[in-house]
Amino acid sequence: MTPETTDLGQAVAVAARTERLITGATCVLFDFDGPICGLFAGHRAHHIADRLIAWLAARDLDVPLDENERQDPQAVLRVTGSTHPGAGLVHELERSLTEEELTAVDSASPTPYVDDLIREWSFRGVPLAITTNNSPAAASRYVTRRGLAPCSTATSTAAPAISTSSNRTPTASTAPWTPWTPTPPGP
Repeated sequence: MTPETTDLGQAVAVAARTERLITGATCVLFDFDGPICGLFAGHRAHHIADRLIAWLAARDLDVPLDENERQDPQAVLRVTGSTHPGAGLVHELERSLTEEELTAVDSASPTPYVDDLIREWSFRGVPLAITTNNSPAAASRYVTRRGLAPCSTATSTAAPAISTSSNRTPTASTAPWTPWTPTPPGP
């Protein structure tokens, strides 16, 4: 055996396992920030967290954050929600975070090959979903800007295919589902 035949044999085995996974899939769930893109590649998360903390400080609100939480805008929102439950300020803070995430979409770094992967799953008719702790609006904007919207058409939430869902605070959610139904790409 030569390195070339070993590599080829390994590639064939991996391709066969991958084909079995693809063929048997009934749905595919993607996280947004990481598997689909590096959302904060050019609009750094710790800078966003700093701005959210400054926003809270300007309102004389004390939120007990540890050093790790001070670097994470999602943690700032989560801790604020648990420290000040039911307060309208959580809605305002989430709106600020959503605006930051929408801005971050402009400089997000696509994960290599994921666009092709999404198109392939869509072509095969496999329901896709993006589930995220980020804003559904940011996920939708990113997918649209990457040209993945033609892979799908909006439908009702009764039969979601590619959807975005956020696990943000229950009292502060913008659009819990943005459903899409996959359609094969055009010729």
